[in-house]
Amino acid sequence: MSWAIAKIKVNSVKVLGMIKGDKVTCACPEGFDGASEIVVNGKKHDVLDCRLDSRDGVLHLIVAKAATKKEQSDDKPNEGRATS
Repeated sequence: MSWAIAKIKVNSVKVLGMIKGDKVTCACPEGFDGASEIVVNGKKHDVLDCRLDSRDGVLHLIVAKAATKKEQSDDKPNEGRATS
């Protein structure tokens, strides 16, 4: 998996950044004091960890990844006795 460019919205400020799995890196918005959720490419994600690299003003975020595939139950067991 490689880094991809992403549109990120942090506290109503839009910035460009990079995403790789659950890791997000972007420029720190002016007046940033923390975020509990961000929007990445139009999808909301809860922020699990946020770290500001003060040397260059870059935010390093870890976001919660939700399952992308919704499974529907058919109320039938997946395991059991084989029938012939």
